[in-house]
Amino acid sequence: MRLFLFFILFIVRFFIIIIFFFFWVFIFIVIIMTQKNFGTYILAIGPHPDDVEVGAWGILAQTSATWKKNVILDLTASQLSTYGDIVTRKTEAQQAAALLWVTQRSNLWLQDGVLTADDATVALLVEQIRKYTPEIVVFPAAQDRHPDHEVTHQIVKKALFYAWLVKYPASTLPTHKARLLLCYQIWHEFTPDVTIALGEEYFAKKMAAFDAYASQEKTNSWWREYLVARHITQGRRIWTRYGEWFTLPCHGVGVADLDQVMSWCF
Repeated sequence: MRLFLFFILFIVRFFIIIIFFFFWVFIFIVIIMTQKNFGTYILAIGPHPDDVEVGAWGILAQTSATWKKNVILDLTASQLSTYGDIVTRKTEAQQAAALLWVTQRSNLWLQDGVLTADDATVALLVEQIRKYTPEIVVFPAAQDRHPDHEVTHQIVKKALFYAWLVKYPASTLPTHKARLLLCYQIWHEFTPDVTIALGEEYFAKKMAAFDAYASQEKTNSWWREYLVARHITQGRRIWTRYGEWFTLPCHGVGVADLDQVMSWCF
C-alpha cells in the first residue's frame, strides 16, 4: 500500500513539474511572439535626457506592460544644462529607465546646444533606425522654444526618410521604414492629432520617471504641476482622466471602415 501511494505521489509531482516547465515555455514563446522576432516596437528619441519622459513616457509605460520592446535614444547628455552635471543627468536617466522594462537606453553623445541636421548627424540616426527597426518612432514636435528640440525634429525626419532609401550611401544595414510617426510636446502647445488615454497606473509611472530628475524638479517645482494639468486637460478631450497627445508629422491615418472611426469617438 505504501509503495502504491509513493508511486502515485511520484506521478503527481512529475506532472506538476512538466506542467510548470511547459507553462514557462509558453510564456517565453509569447514574449518572443509579442516582440516580433526581437524587433523594436517604439523608438523614442529625445534631444536631452528627460524630454522623452515629459512627452511620451505614458505610451512607453503602457506598451512595456504588454511585453513590447521599447528603446530610448537621447541625442545629447545635456552638457549645457543649467542645473546638474553630466554625471548627475546620466544617473537620473538610468533611474528613470529602470522604472520600466525599457529594453535599452542609449545616448549618441552629440554636443548639447549646437545640434544641426547636417549629413553626419543624420547618418548617425539612420544607423540607429536601421539597427532597431522600430514599428513606431516618437520624437519632438516641429515647433518649440528650445532650438535643440526643433533641430531634433528636423534630424529625425531626414533620418526616417533616408532609413528606407536603398541607395543611401552612409549605412550598410538593411533599409527600414517605420509604420507610425508621432511627435510629442515639450514646451510649445499644439492641437493634437492623436490623444491616447492613460490609466492611473501608467500616469503614475510617468510622473515617477519625471521625479527621477531631482536636479531639474527642485528648480522648477511649478513644472510638475503644469505637467499634471496638461495631461488632465488632454484627457478631458477624450473623456478620460489623463491623456498623452501627439501630432502626425507626415500624413493622416487611413482606416478600413467607419467602425474604426466610431471607435475613436467619445
